[in-house]
Amino acid sequence: MSRIEQITDTIFVLSDLEPADGERSWLPHDATGFEPFNKFAIVQKDTVLLLETGVAAHCQSVEDSLRQIVGDRTLVLLPTRSELESIGNMGAIIDDFPRVELLTTTRALPPLGLAHMRPERRQSVKARRIVRGEMLAGVGFPTLETINPVVRILGTIWVYDHTSRVLFSSDFFANDLLGDYNTSTIRRDTTGLPDAATLRRSIVAKFDWLKRAHTNALQIHWYELFSRIKPIAIAPSLGRVTMGEEVVAEVLELYRRALFEET
Repeated sequence: MSRIEQITDTIFVLSDLEPADGERSWLPHDATGFEPFNKFAIVQKDTVLLLETGVAAHCQSVEDSLRQIVGDRTLVLLPTRSELESIGNMGAIIDDFPRVELLTTTRALPPLGLAHMRPERRQSVKARRIVRGEMLAGVGFPTLETINPVVRILGTIWVYDHTSRVLFSSDFFANDLLGDYNTSTIRRDTTGLPDAATLRRSIVAKFDWLKRAHTNALQIHWYELFSRIKPIAIAPSLGRVTMGEEVVAEVLELYRRALFEET
């Protein structure tokens, strides 16, 4: 099931829902419900920034949704990491949309080399490397900042919009699933929030190194980051989007306790 929901006037989440079936390595084996696979379109007058391109199985729905939003604007792709939830449709989108640019934090401009596309498109698409902490004014998004995540495995980035106060958190804050197909991807209240112990089990299913990690440096990073930024929405590439100042504050506290084993 695919759908488009609006986070702000200019930010859309494109979600494809998949049942938790015990087969995905980043979920606990007994997880239940439906997992949203999210892509985020941030719209400006002449440009649309797409955070994540989604897995290849969702290619048709992703492209159909994008066509409704992009029109004749330039489409800028920004995968947050070199995993298939981020880059699975990058080649297809570059092939099928005429005005495309690519931003990446990886060296030597993969993930171009990790995507299948027509040879002439590989040569012609504009691509450049950005660094964590960079503002994206150069591509028409001056309020967006790339952030070094608190928790990651690969060369991952988070992105923060200083105007809307939306934190795009890649594969973290990604453990809140839907109970059914009819529930919105966007969480606007605390009903049914997983508790810290449940979140801990889900987090370490992917970030298994946390079981043996010394987390003092992570705690310092956490407090420094959330002293500097004050999100009122958290938008992960998997799981539910959280909206609302009070709801986000509760979610941040639950994840903090889960991450640092204060359950």
